[in-house]
Amino acid sequence: MADTWNADLEALEPPDNAYRVQATMFVEGKLWTLNSERSEHHMAHRRRTKGWREVAGFTALAAKIPRLDWCTVHAVPYQPRGVLADAGSHFPVLKATIDGMVDAGLLEDDSPEYVRAVTMMAPRRDKEEPEGLLVVINGMRRP
Repeated sequence: MADTWNADLEALEPPDNAYRVQATMFVEGKLWTLNSERSEHHMAHRRRTKGWREVAGFTALAAKIPRLDWCTVHAVPYQPRGVLADAGSHFPVLKATIDGMVDAGLLEDDSPEYVRAVTMMAPRRDKEEPEGLLVVINGMRRP
């Protein structure tokens, strides 16, 4: 197992002809949870996810994030009110965000070849910030 783990860590290192890219974006909007997604009608889910994907794609383009060969994605949900959700509850929002990055042409696909790690942090409450998802992208790009 240790050999596999070391090989996985080495795969995250950039090749000689690539450079690192780090970008941050805040996708503003109403968050939803995995539990609420399970209980809603599939068409309502589809509309909500489509809207979030579009906003996430436009936000990524506005942040001038370049096209990436591959990346890791880290996210922190911001909930200005209500009971804080569990750490993984907002994962569907992060999935829609990554799909929006693919739709905007920043990534070829969201398969493991292009998105090598996804981290969802526990939600934070900040009454000064709007509701949404803070996303940090660490990626590699070949010239």
